[in-house]
Amino acid sequence: MTQPTPNARDGALRRLRGLTVGAAGTALGAVVVFAAVAAATIPGHSTAAPASTVSAATPTTSSASGASTDTSTGLQTTTAPQSSSSSSSSSSSHAATGGS
Repeated sequence: MTQPTPNARDGALRRLRGLTVGAAGTALGAVVVFAAVAAATIPGHSTAAPASTVSAATPTTSSASGASTDTSTGLQTTTAPQSSSSSSSSSSSHAATGGS
C-alpha cells in the first residue's frame, strides 16, 4: 500500500473540515427550526402583561374559599390549605407527581 502524499492528506483534511462545518451549521439550523416550531405550538405562553407589573394598590375581591381576584387584571390568587389536625407531628405529607 502506498503512502498518501502530503497534498492528498491536506486535501482530505480540508474536505473533512468542510463536512464538519457543514454538519455543525445544519445542526444549528435544525435547532433554530425546532425551537421556532416548539415556541409556536406549545401552550403556556401569554401575551398579557407579567404579574410583576401589577401594583400593590389594585382592588381585589375575596371569596369564602380564600381566593382573591384582582378585578383590574382578572388574575386569581389562592392561599395554601391549612391542616385541621391538632397534632402536626403525627401527620405526614407526601407529594406525588404523575409517575408510577
